[in-house]
Amino acid sequence: MYIISPFTNQTGGVERHAKFIYETFKKKYNLILIEPKLVSNLNFKYIKTLLNILFLLFKIPKNETCLLEIGNIFYASLIIPLKFRHNTIISFIHMTPTHRSLNIFFLRKFLIFLLNMCNKNVVVSKYMLDKFVEFGLKVNKVNLIYNSVTCQKRSYISKKKIVLYFGRLSKEKGVSFLLDTAKLLKDYKFVIVGEGPERYNLEMRLKKENISNVEFKGYLDEKYLINLIKISKYCVFPSLSESFPYVVLEAMSYGKPVIVTPVGGILEIVKHEKNGILIEPKNVNEIVSAIKRLDRDYNLFYRISKNSRLTIKNNFSKEIINKKLEALFNEYSNKY
Repeated sequence: MYIISPFTNQTGGVERHAKFIYETFKKKYNLILIEPKLVSNLNFKYIKTLLNILFLLFKIPKNETCLLEIGNIFYASLIIPLKFRHNTIISFIHMTPTHRSLNIFFLRKFLIFLLNMCNKNVVVSKYMLDKFVEFGLKVNKVNLIYNSVTCQKRSYISKKKIVLYFGRLSKEKGVSFLLDTAKLLKDYKFVIVGEGPERYNLEMRLKKENISNVEFKGYLDEKYLINLIKISKYCVFPSLSESFPYVVLEAMSYGKPVIVTPVGGILEIVKHEKNGILIEPKNVNEIVSAIKRLDRDYNLFYRISKNSRLTIKNNFSKEIINKKLEALFNEYSNKY
């Protein structure tokens, strides 16, 4: 069995999911990891890269089961050569239904055509399932299996005035609104972990506006990231669109009060004032108010911290989700 994914040493959800699948199931299913890096611009570099990837894919024997991590339509296009080789394909869809490429009618139809060629597609939220079926994905071709994380044995409550964001740095993640928040909460340190196309613009804005209480860490090894999560008081994810974010699950697994927007599959994880705080997208004042309120109301802070970890333990732990993945792999691993 083969798993095809972007580089798994990055902080994005696609890469993290692939890494989790590979490390969890590599022995049982003899998983072989293929990590092609596909650029996003249609130019000579893209065409050259695509040819190299096609050469790599044709090294996969015929009639193999292939797990394909799809974060954009370019990765979805790899379904064609895989199917040409009579491979069994299970795709894991990480594209949000609001992805800019899906606003184009032709590209949306082309994606659905590709996905219906797969033996099975896996989506990570009910929101995604409903939307992709609405787009034309056949119901019998799709399964809902949530993302999962390791649930910690206890909550890590911190009094340090640190607000943490970790994840991809792109426009849809809304990180620019954290810079606005930092300007209004100068007694807090804002730590931003991750890489992405918006990092340069964000750092330039930091210098231009002389925002001194924000620090960009770039990509961090897992042990350093975990330490940052533990010592942070809050984790804030002001996304404009999401599928079912790993980062929210991971923060909650450490008992962190999360401040998030009600977009995509987040509403399937976070319940307002029970295990997190929901704020409207692009609303900096609501982020500020949420932090100040949690600072004042320790009972609310403690309740959210406790319930956030229990949410992961009872619904999104690896022990629960692994059984569903294993059942799926057992169904298709020997179906040639």
